[in-house]
Amino acid sequence: MGIAEFILILLLPLAALTGWYCASKCYKGKNSCAGKSVDNYFRGLNFLLQDQPDKAIEVFVKMVEIDSDTVETHLALGSLFRQRGEVDRAIRIHQNIIARPTLSKQQNSNAVFELATDFLKAGFFDRAEQLYLQLVGDKCFSKQALNKLIYIYQQGKEWGKAVDYSIKLLKSGEQSIVLNLSNYLCEQAEQFEKKGELRQARSALLKSLEYDSKSIRAEVRLASIALGMGKVKEGIKRLEAALAKDSDFISLYIQIIENNSSVQIPNEILQDFVNRCLEIDPANSSAAIKMANLLVSVGDSAGAKHFLIGFLEQTPSVSILLELLRQDDSNGVEVDIVSLLDRSVPSESSFLCVKCGYQTSHIEWKCPSCQNWSCIKPSNNI
Repeated sequence: MGIAEFILILLLPLAALTGWYCASKCYKGKNSCAGKSVDNYFRGLNFLLQDQPDKAIEVFVKMVEIDSDTVETHLALGSLFRQRGEVDRAIRIHQNIIARPTLSKQQNSNAVFELATDFLKAGFFDRAEQLYLQLVGDKCFSKQALNKLIYIYQQGKEWGKAVDYSIKLLKSGEQSIVLNLSNYLCEQAEQFEKKGELRQARSALLKSLEYDSKSIRAEVRLASIALGMGKVKEGIKRLEAALAKDSDFISLYIQIIENNSSVQIPNEILQDFVNRCLEIDPANSSAAIKMANLLVSVGDSAGAKHFLIGFLEQTPSVSILLELLRQDDSNGVEVDIVSLLDRSVPSESSFLCVKCGYQTSHIEWKCPSCQNWSCIKPSNNI
């Protein structure tokens, strides 16, 4: 059904209601304006029949006073205007409804919710927030208002508020919010980290794991914080916990170690962790490259090359071939080949959203395309 047909369907009951309203006015003895009302009524019908719904709406809305019998019609009109992108008109209608002192509590709540949604669509987040806050305690609109508030706080990156209202929503029985709540806590932790408040960051991440014990994101951030503070055993323990939960992110775990390369991690501890990664995923190129680099770091260049050649025989990989060429620096020609390959060959470390197929070269915890959380994984493991 097109929008024009939808408008006409909506306006037919409005026209009927307007006719009834005019008739009731006349019946009650208010005949002074009866003739004018009837004329306006037929003028509105004429606009409707001529496929001019905008003019028909104007006529009918002006004719029908807002009272307990016509509130629902006006609410529907306001919603229609909003859907058509005429948010200013929707706002005026809904504000006019709220201004009426004769509304029931339910009718007022309906109007407040619609007006808040108008403001949200118009981008007036502060105004929308204040109205949704009024509905948090309303039985009929509590969950809808909480969801809208959480959306607003996400847009403003007010993660503390997003956490607080997600917990309220969870307590109301909305279990589906758990995954998002865990990510909001991780976002809050990152804000703490940027300000150097590592204790608060750790606390938020640990709380994230309370809501989602499978959270890889929380584990790797805890690992990174621990390694950054020189707590090697705790950092590796967190990475091992992440590996046990999900081996698809081995490249990310290796990246966390690389990002903290200034930390003195004993070679045997690193080798044990990388070996465990390769036991779980023998074809993982990130772990293989890390193992080769560890062998080089202890002076075993021949062993590193032998390891990489053996890996290539089992698993063809451009990134492993590049690493093997880098390790063989006996002449300058090969260095040029490496440079050319680096620029010409796409990275094997790409990530893919399992919900919508969005692809990116780096990990993102919220898909920019479908807006879902924790749905992006390494593409070679999907």
